[in-house]
Amino acid sequence: DRKKKIIQSPLTFSGLLNAIDGVGSATGQIFVLTTNLRDELDPALIRNGRVDCHVYFGAIQAEQMRSLFGQFYPGAEPELATRFQELLGEKLKGRELSMAALQQYFIAMRKKSAIEAAEGVDLIVQELEERASSAWSRPRETGL
Repeated sequence: DRKKKIIQSPLTFSGLLNAIDGVGSATGQIFVLTTNLRDELDPALIRNGRVDCHVYFGAIQAEQMRSLFGQFYPGAEPELATRFQELLGEKLKGRELSMAALQQYFIAMRKKSAIEAAEGVDLIVQELEERASSAWSRPRETGL
C-alpha cells in the first residue's frame, strides 16, 4: 500500500532537490530532515552544501533516564529514579533505547504513580520487542 502511494505520487526526487536549493528556492530557510535509516538516503540529498549540519541522536544514557524520570515525576525521590534506571538497564540487556521511546513510555504512564512507572519497565521492553518483530511499525494506542 505504501509503495503504491509512492509510485503514484506526483512528487519526484528531482523536484524535492529543486525545492530545497533550486533556482526558485527561498533563501534564509532552515530545513530539518529526520530519519532512522541515514545510510539508505540518496547521497545527493545529504551532500555538503545542501545539508550543512548532521546531528546524531544516539541511545539514551543512564543519567538521561534518571533525569527524564525526574522531569515526569518531579515529586519522586531521586532513589526511585535510580531504581527505574537500574531496572530498565537490567531488562534491556544491552539493547539500545532512544529518548523518544522513553518519552513515549512516560506519556503513556502519565496517569500512573511514579512507583508504577518505575516498576513498569517490562512494558518498554515489550514495546521494543514488538517493534523489532514487525517489518513496518505503525503508530497505535498503547492502552496504558
